[in-house]
Order: sequence, then structure tokens, then C-alpha cells
Amino acid sequence: MNAFAFDTHASVKRMTAAGMTEAQAEAITDLVREVQGIVAGDLATKADLKALEALLRSEIAGVETSLRSEIASLDASLRSEIAALDASLRSEIVALRSEITALDTSLRSEIERVETSLRSEIVAGDASLRSEIAALRSDVKAEIADAKTDIMKWMVGTMLVQTGLILGLMKLFQ
Repeated sequence: MNAFAFDTHASVKRMTAAGMTEAQAEAITDLVREVQGIVAGDLATKADLKALEALLRSEIAGVETSLRSEIASLDASLRSEIAALDASLRSEIVALRSEITALDTSLRSEIERVETSLRSEIVAGDASLRSEIAALRSDVKAEIADAKTDIMKWMVGTMLVQTGLILGLMKLFQ
């Protein structure tokens, strides 16, 4: 629909009244109609704008629906991946706990074995040391007894010599 109403007959009459030839007036009128057709083809009417608005609203609604659907799909996918990772991590944690428990049991067993072995070695070492100490005591007692005997012999000998000297000196001075 033309945006402008253009009366070509009235236009030609005005131009011929102004001194133009009828051919010139018709040529100019045709030219104006042609330009009006070109311009009118580029002009949008209210109806055109309303139709474009409806089309754009429809496309926006379609894009919005599509985006909402993609977001929901991505959300579900991410939630699924998170749940799978959570399950995997929980499984690994359970496995690690099991390994830690087995390692703990093994280490406790090894500690008990080493402790028993060390206690046995300590008892054997203690018995050996006690035996050596008893033997040393016996040797020391024997050596002390021998030393006492030797000292007694020397003392008795020294007393006898002193007594003999005293008696000899007494006879000599008498």
C-alpha cells in the first residue's frame, strides 16, 4: 500500500498552468510516481512494524525456549557427571579406607612381632648379663678371699718377724 496519495492529473494540470509543456509535466509526474514507488517500497507501515514485532517476539520466544532447553539439558548432564564423580570418589575413599585398614593391621602385626622378638632378646640378654654378673661376683669374691689370705699371711709373717726382732733385741739388751 502506498504511503502517499499522489494525484497525477492534478499535478500535470498545475505544471502546465505554470508554463511547462504537457510532455514535460507528464515526464516529471511519472518520475515523481516512480520515486514515490521506490520510497514507498522501503517505507514500513504500522502493519509492517506490527508484523515484524510479532515475528521477532516469536523468534525470541523460540530462542528463549531453545536456550532454556539447552540449559536444562546441560544442567542435567552436569548433575549426572557430578553424581558419577561423587560416586567414583566415594568408591575410591572406601577402597583407600580398606587399604589403610589392611596396612594398619599389617603394621600392628609387624610391630607385635618385632616387640615380641625384642622382648625375647632382652630377656636372653638379661639372663646372660645376670649370669656374667654372677660369675664376676664369684670371681671377685674368690679374688678377695685370696687377697685376704695373702694379706693374712703377710700380716702373720710380718708379726712373726717383728716378734722375732723384738725378742732378739730384748735378748741383746739384757
